[in-house]
Amino acid sequence: MDEHRLLDRGRTSGIARSEHVKNPGGGATITFSTALGHPRPDRVLTGIAELDGDLRWTTVSATCDGQVLNLTPAPQAEVEIAGVPCLYGITTLRLRKAGIRPGETRKVPVLRIGGDMQQTRVHASVTWLGGQAWRIDAPAERTWLQVRPDGAVRVVDGVAELV
Repeated sequence: MDEHRLLDRGRTSGIARSEHVKNPGGGATITFSTALGHPRPDRVLTGIAELDGDLRWTTVSATCDGQVLNLTPAPQAEVEIAGVPCLYGITTLRLRKAGIRPGETRKVPVLRIGGDMQQTRVHASVTWLGGQAWRIDAPAERTWLQVRPDGAVRVVDGVAELV
């Protein structure tokens, strides 16, 4: 079980918990829950994401404020969900499996799911800077990450940190 402290302008704004379990036949199941809202979290988003043995998404389900979302993302798409930093680690695992090397950049489609359960599709460039350092460049934003080789997200700069 991983726990991340969520941040907003350097101040704690919630807690995100996730568990990544490898399935016996290959693939993985990620369960997550996060408190959303600032300055005080007032909503809880929970869900589950499943990947097959080739790390392709099979299902993503999320619930927040009575709204339920069930979908099967495109196999090549990365998935970001508001307040769920562990999914960045899945992106890095998928890119490593696809052969990315330190110093390389890959362009990827991203399915973003907000706390309001609205879906947005964008394209991003993901760069493996080397070691545990990654950078994601998407329209109007840049995200810096520290991700362990096993996919555990240590830091999403200014957004979340592993507790």
